[in-house]
Parts: sequence; C-alpha cells; structure tokens
Amino acid sequence: MRATPAHVILVGMSADIDSTHRPKDEQVLLPFEREHLAEPYQEFLRIKRNNTFASIQRLPHQWQRFELMDQIWLREIGNLKRVFAPSHVIVGTLFIRAYARVRLTLEIAFAGCTTEAADLLRGAIESAAQAHKIHCDPALGMPG
Repeated sequence: MRATPAHVILVGMSADIDSTHRPKDEQVLLPFEREHLAEPYQEFLRIKRNNTFASIQRLPHQWQRFELMDQIWLREIGNLKRVFAPSHVIVGTLFIRAYARVRLTLEIAFAGCTTEAADLLRGAIESAAQAHKIHCDPALGMPG
C-alpha cells in the first residue's frame, strides 16, 4: 500500500486521482510557481486548484450564488466609505474582516478544505456580530 502524502490529506483528496483527467501543470500553475516552489508545495497547489475546478463544474449554481453574494458584499463595503462617527471606523473594519473571511471560507470550501472553511466561517460570523453590536451601541467601539 502506498503512503498518502500529508499535503494530499490536507486538501481532502485521494492520492489515487486519475491523472488523465487532470489539467496540465501549465494550466494549473503559474510559471513563477513552477520555477520557484518546491515540488511538494506545487503538488499541494495542483490538488487544491483541481478540487476548486471540479467543485465549480459539479456545483455551478452554488458557485454562481457565491459570486452574487460576493458582489453584494462589495457593494455594501462601498457604502461604508462615508464615516459619520469614530465607532463607524471599527464597524467598517470588522465588516471588511468578515467579508474577507467569508470569501476565504468559500474559496477553501470549494477546494475541499471543509473543516478549515468552517473555522473561518465562525470567525466571519463573530466579526459581523461584533460589528452589529458596536453599531447598535457605539460606546462599545470607543477606547477607555
């Protein structure tokens, strides 16, 4: 029995992937990555990206929902440009932090890293909840 490399386990894929269905390295890795990254990390990126491509192909409606949700987040962040009170700076920062975590959550979930995605999603929810709480009680966002 062949040993499964740790980087294969990390992205939740079987080490016995049919290599005939994989895109070529030129299609998956950038020239910089092929030139400068060690082979174990290149393999990790190949698997992660192949998982993402497969997820998008198998779950196109979920991917479209992710893109729509991403557009909504970006529109709402654009609405945060006007700051009316010092507490709004903290609320805006927490909101942007929540957005970044949601985006990373979905990216790594589509790559097959669902456990890690769940951890990130929890952080996103906490950031959004803190932002809401400070928005409702601005005194919480003020020092001292």
